[in-house]
Amino acid sequence: GPLMDPFNINFEADRNLLKGLLTNIPVNSIVYLNNLELSDNLLYSVLHNLETNKHIYELCLRNNNITFVGMFFIYFHIKRYIEDGNTRIDNICDSLIKPVENRQYTSLKILDVSHNKIGDDGACYIGKLIRESVNLQKIFAGHNNIGDEGAKKIASGLILTRNTNFIALKLNNNNISYKGCNNIVVALSKNKHLKMLDLTHNNLDYNCYEIILQFLSSFDCSNMLTNLSITNDGSG
Repeated sequence: GPLMDPFNINFEADRNLLKGLLTNIPVNSIVYLNNLELSDNLLYSVLHNLETNKHIYELCLRNNNITFVGMFFIYFHIKRYIEDGNTRIDNICDSLIKPVENRQYTSLKILDVSHNKIGDDGACYIGKLIRESVNLQKIFAGHNNIGDEGAKKIASGLILTRNTNFIALKLNNNNISYKGCNNIVVALSKNKHLKMLDLTHNNLDYNCYEIILQFLSSFDCSNMLTNLSITNDGSG
């Protein structure tokens, strides 16, 4: 439902406040950690608190120095059910970690990692989040140098997810071209719950528009998609 008077935290001016952050904050908090030049290691210190905090509705990490390592940390702490508790990087994007029974999940609904350095390797964890998360509704990952390989991993998450709450994905201003676009269109034909997808300002050509038009011409009425952006005008 709609947020009522969300508590906004913005510590963009003081990085020293980051460690130990996200504790004792109100329900439905929106946390802004934008423009801080956050490294992966410092991000880990911040995200550690996600495991015990169930009040964060939206986490904004725009315009930092988050790489695929940081994206793994985000995945690790949002998931909260890595069985052995070890923080190790799993590059096998097709692996599915079985949930631990009776384990509580974070309440995070919206994740914004736009304007970072996630790349194709980090897109693996975006795909895994979409596939394995329970409560996540929206991911914004524009301006991250995600190409066709990354788009393929994200598309796999869209196809295999059982999270019917996930409804919005922004991949604008990346390097997705025909192969990645084709994988995403295939995912759209199988995922019946996504409502919004932004692919503006990628490397889409005539062939990409052709497969998108083919998808739209055979649009399934059971599909929930209502907002598909593919043009290259405006800003992302």
